[in-house]
Amino acid sequence: MNRILRYIEILLIALVAGLGMSNLVKAEGITNKDFLKANGTSLRNESGTGNRILLRGINAGGWFVQELWMCPTQETGTVQDQKTIESTLISRFGEEKANELLNVYYDNFWTIKDFDNCQEMGMNCLRLPIWYYNIIDRNGEVREDAFDRIDWFVSEAGKRGMYVIIDMHGAPGSQNDRDHSGDINSNKSLWQGPDAVYNQNLLIQIWELIARHYNGNPIVAGYDLLNEPYCAAGEYTDSTVWDLYDRTYDAIRKIDKNHVIIMEGTWEPYNLPNPDRYGWSNVMYEYHCYNYDSLTNPEDQLATVKKKMQAIQMMDYNVPSYIGETSFFSNPESWKKCLAELNSHDISWTLWTYKVTGNGDNSWGIYNMPISSADVATESFESIKAKWQACNTENAVENREIKPIIENFIFYSPSQTKIGGAAISSVPNQVYTGREIKPSLTVKLNGKVLVKGTDYTVRYTNNIQCGTAQAVITGAGNYDGILTITFKIVPSKVKLRNKKITQKEKSITLVWFKNLNADGYYIYQYKKGKYQRIKSFKSYRTTCTVSKLKAGTGYKFKIVPYKVIDGKIYEGESQILTTATRTKAVKVRAKKKGKKVKLSWKKVKGAKGYRISVSRKRKGKYKTVKRVTSKSFTCKLKKKGTYFIKVCGYMKIGKKFIYGTESRVKKIVVK
Repeated sequence: MNRILRYIEILLIALVAGLGMSNLVKAEGITNKDFLKANGTSLRNESGTGNRILLRGINAGGWFVQELWMCPTQETGTVQDQKTIESTLISRFGEEKANELLNVYYDNFWTIKDFDNCQEMGMNCLRLPIWYYNIIDRNGEVREDAFDRIDWFVSEAGKRGMYVIIDMHGAPGSQNDRDHSGDINSNKSLWQGPDAVYNQNLLIQIWELIARHYNGNPIVAGYDLLNEPYCAAGEYTDSTVWDLYDRTYDAIRKIDKNHVIIMEGTWEPYNLPNPDRYGWSNVMYEYHCYNYDSLTNPEDQLATVKKKMQAIQMMDYNVPSYIGETSFFSNPESWKKCLAELNSHDISWTLWTYKVTGNGDNSWGIYNMPISSADVATESFESIKAKWQACNTENAVENREIKPIIENFIFYSPSQTKIGGAAISSVPNQVYTGREIKPSLTVKLNGKVLVKGTDYTVRYTNNIQCGTAQAVITGAGNYDGILTITFKIVPSKVKLRNKKITQKEKSITLVWFKNLNADGYYIYQYKKGKYQRIKSFKSYRTTCTVSKLKAGTGYKFKIVPYKVIDGKIYEGESQILTTATRTKAVKVRAKKKGKKVKLSWKKVKGAKGYRISVSRKRKGKYKTVKRVTSKSFTCKLKKKGTYFIKVCGYMKIGKKFIYGTESRVKKIVVK
């Protein structure tokens, strides 16, 4: 009953605070239906097609990779990181005893109680920092127990409705030479030095092992490739890091095509590439957010968060964004303001971290361990064992100022309306343009027309080439869910080769340029008040002769490219041609009187007029003298000599003349 009352209290606080609401996984165990994939800027269950999921949780920092400032182990001249902890224990007690001590630490630092605590706070995600020695031994061989503890962690989290992000906190050779990589003395040999190639290949091989082991596991939210990587030149990521991300991405995708792959930028969004540069898909971009310059000022802390959110929006990578680590230090007001700001941007986040040493006032951890630290360089086996046994959360104390605030901002209920029942205006077939086609849509839900950009966003796919394109409508603001509609892109109209089109008395030959988007062409002729299909051709044909026509008659044709899309034929944009057959030859009579020749003829069917042409040579170039609509014409021949005259009927289509068959040539001699 107390727990139910606590949930009600949390919900009321969330509503009063005006927090942005979203869908969190329920406390039931995670199933295959909960598998996460990236869809635009959101993570969604049902393999990317379901509800938007915002990850809210904590890091299990200090479990597999101890950072001595926050863990129950003393820093000395020889013990400074996880690597020297383990090497010192092996040197002092032998490998078997060293492993016994490490297992004591592992068994107590994180237990079933810790999963229960996180579940009760309303978390739906745990980020699990590991390092490469969890998977391989010091001889470079895969450990027999490589996945035992990780499997246990994943399984127990999943039972409680919590996803797990597997985070490579410590890579071979160290990605940053910091204590949280487990190794401060390797000179960033993941990036430089004679061992860089070996270390990078080893990292990829480890991720291949992880991908093969967890392929298809819905509890694993994603693979976090490297924690806070630095490039060789400085404390930021550049193309050297991106290229390793790309190689690792390719290796994972050969094994696991479905899990989200997480790339981290140190420290800002502009320290990551546009995913299109490498062809990455189903990825999430991660950032960490700390302001060490003003630890206790809530406005300065808030300004840092706002700046990070603005930078993410400005880069507009169209991938989900995730704050993998953040802390707002000791001022409770900083936590309230900054967590409210993060939630207002609907961004996933996991805080750093769950448990640290302290007496209840160390804001780096929700739980503090008020225990003395072990000096592994000098203390006895039993003394180290006793101190590490004491790191169990049963002995820890809550940070009573920070923990309730985190609870209030993690656990809240969805209030978004599902967009799945919306009605979307149908999209007619679109015509190929060579550019992206983005038809406008009307989205209605419960009689209300939703507003693009406020209530939903639209993303188009496969919307350039002929075929089936998609419009993906994704809920935004007060709406959630995804709707997908399809539309067809059909070929554009053919371009006529007008100079090649020929007309004869009983046939017309149509000629056009090849349409590269068409599978073939249909030819239609206008008959009896409608267009009727008369011929069809494959795409390699670009000419068609229509025969058995009447001389001196106008005709209309359509040339229609077609495309087979999803097994069905779709016609493209029509090219209409209005033309006519040639009129029959004119029978001309000529009567000469001096330098004048009177030409006369009988009316030719279909002719709207007649053209008179003259040449000085029978087979020379004839020049049009006159076009007339009468059935006679008198030519005035100015010079002496021989003239050749012929007449033809013509039809006029628009502004174009279509000339009929020429009459026999009349030879006229002027003396």
